[in-house]
Amino acid sequence: MSTDMYLRCLSHNPPIKSNEVGHNESYLGVIRDDIKNRETIVKMMKAVLERDGWPELADNYANSRAWFLYNHPECEIGIIDEYRNVYPIEVEDENDNAISARDTPLGRVISTSEDETGFTFTFGELTQEGKKVLRSLSVIPNEDKRE
Repeated sequence: MSTDMYLRCLSHNPPIKSNEVGHNESYLGVIRDDIKNRETIVKMMKAVLERDGWPELADNYANSRAWFLYNHPECEIGIIDEYRNVYPIEVEDENDNAISARDTPLGRVISTSEDETGFTFTFGELTQEGKKVLRSLSVIPNEDKRE
């Protein structure tokens, strides 16, 4: 059964609702993981925007999650469905991740690393023909912007 899932910014009054971020409750695992890893997503999206502008993505759910989290980097975020059911952000059952929690707008995250020069993200995905495609994104912050 289809149940549209949304993120909701609880720090704004009234709360701001995202575009659809999942098609049913099976997306809860990846939604929760994106919220938990919001800092990484925000860094990644800043790097993409500075480098290429906002990418055209096939997965509108991941795009909506990334865009909303990017625009609400410090806000309290909740999960709600089209029937106004509220879902917890944290769960004890790790089997709740029906969809891989490593999926992002740029593909599935295979690895991440950080060193003195910046961040590196490696993404992988399968084409419709079943071929594996790997991408890597390196972010080297400006010296005057580093913390």
